[in-house]
Amino acid sequence: MQFSTALFEAAGLDSERADVMARIFLEADLLGFTTHGMNRVAINLSWLREGQSRISGEPEILADRGNLFNWDADFLPGPWVVTRAIEQCMERVAERGIVCATIRRSQHIACLGAYCPQIADAGYVAMITCSSPNENTVSPYGGNDPVFSANPIAFVAPGDEVSPGQSLIVLEAMKMENELSADRAGKVAAVHTKAGDTVEGGELLVELE
Repeated sequence: MQFSTALFEAAGLDSERADVMARIFLEADLLGFTTHGMNRVAINLSWLREGQSRISGEPEILADRGNLFNWDADFLPGPWVVTRAIEQCMERVAERGIVCATIRRSQHIACLGAYCPQIADAGYVAMITCSSPNENTVSPYGGNDPVFSANPIAFVAPGDEVSPGQSLIVLEAMKMENELSADRAGKVAAVHTKAGDTVEGGELLVELE
């Protein structure tokens, strides 16, 4: 991450923006979305050098109603401007309950899932989506020619907090119910099974962090 941060700084970004860019791309790789991870660093550096991404400046506020705001990013680096909008949403949600942000003319915003950990860590629920209506990259069902743009969506919610000894899953074996309990305090990071599934010995069922 330090190396990619240094590359973004060399391309003209200040240290805070460079750090955000590097962190989002690294997070995408760590989540397994390698198509939108560190391999996107090179093209983002090119956009900065060639002027396709703005190095400095702030998004223009087109509307702000407290629980709803709309920005024109005018091609500021996507990961930085989206992170900035998420931070604004989290600052307001305690008072407003629900906050919605829309951004137009952002540069490519990379992997939507990479923005989710900071939201979950703060204890919030969010849905993120984006669209590039000027692109035709996706074919309709049964078709060969691309007609639509990609419209990815990400949803995030914090895991439940659990205490040592708290029941996590109930397994039925030989008509007997057996509770699996947490061996330590933590937060449920992932559940790898659902009701009705057949599981094997040694299989990972629940992850705590």
